Amino acid sequence: MNVTQLTPRTAPQYHKSLGLTMVPLRGSRWRLVHPDGRVAAYLDELPANTDDPAADRYELSVMRRDRRGFTSLAKVRSLDEVAQVLRYSSAA
Repeated sequence: MNVTQLTPRTAPQYHKSLGLTMVPLRGSRWRLVHPDGRVAAYLDELPANTDDPAADRYELSVMRRDRRGFTSLAKVRSLDEVAQVLRYSSAA
């Protein structure tokens, strides 16, 4: 399994499998942005679980107009799974 460790960067990164730019916000939170500037979602890197290496590593969430704060879409293990959630979600 190809594991990508997300670490805060000083500049946005384009992630090819997502087709989105990952903009670092704070700590382990990233904003996923479409090429036209629309925000697709937010991605949080979860703390490592040493007891279960197969545990979910990322939480994908979106902001909704009708709610204050974030709504979780999914907790996933890889950035490829993030791409699939966004592909099949009406939120992005």
